[in-house]
This record gives sequence, structure tokens and C-alpha cells, in this order.
Amino acid sequence: MPSFDDLKALVQTFNEEWSKLHSEPCSRVGAWRGIVIGKDPKDAQEKALEDEYLRFESTHRYRVGRMEEATTVRLPMNLEEVPAFTILGNYEQCAEQLAWCRDQAGLTRVTLNIHNTLRSLSERLEWIEAFGEEVIRKLA
Repeated sequence: MPSFDDLKALVQTFNEEWSKLHSEPCSRVGAWRGIVIGKDPKDAQEKALEDEYLRFESTHRYRVGRMEEATTVRLPMNLEEVPAFTILGNYEQCAEQLAWCRDQAGLTRVTLNIHNTLRSLSERLEWIEAFGEEVIRKLA
């Protein structure tokens, strides 16, 4: 997961290379982003640190597996860098960050991995409903 700063540059590089071989611009450019909803970015980051998958991804898989390629951008590799590559904040702030991915970075698709620890079915349904109302509708 490259940082948001590098994401924009990578999309630009991809589009430049695409245009060398195609007469039409690429219609689909996507990226994966983690997302955590909280009261604000700090609260969301604290919630992110509760997520076992995010802790595993950030500290184990890439470092121990030496999966970072030397020929590409640096990947944030520690939990203090979660804000560099994860959408964090309340629903409105997350909608703004996703709009940035679309409008500034040039993404047409964002695959989200939810890192809120939602233990019950009712919590999951509430999260999905609020995300649809507070984020998806604002982006449409």
C-alpha cells in the first residue's frame, strides 16, 4: 500500500505509460485502501491499531517476507504510518479522502478493506448502512 502521496504519482506514471500504447485514456485505474471510521482521524487510527489484520499486514507480512520491491516507491511499514496509507476519520472525512482519491489522484475505483473491529451482525449492518448514507451518496 503506497502512501497517498506516492499513489498520486503512481497513477500519473501509469496513465503516461498507458497513453504511449493506447489512443484512448484508461477507463479504469484502481487501488486498494484500508478504511477505519471513528469520531475523528486520531480516534480512527486508535481503532485501526485494534485490528489484527492491519497489525499483521503492517508489521509481519511485508517486513518478514521482504515483499517490498527495491524498484518501486517506499511502502509505509510501521503502525505509526497508518495515516499515510489508510482512510481515517468520521464518515464526512472519509468521504473527502475518497473524493481526493478520485479527483486528485485520478482513481476510478477504490477497493476498501474495513479495519473497524465489528463484532456483531448489528454493528456490521449499522456500519454498512451509515457508510452508504454518509459516504457513498456524497460521492455519487
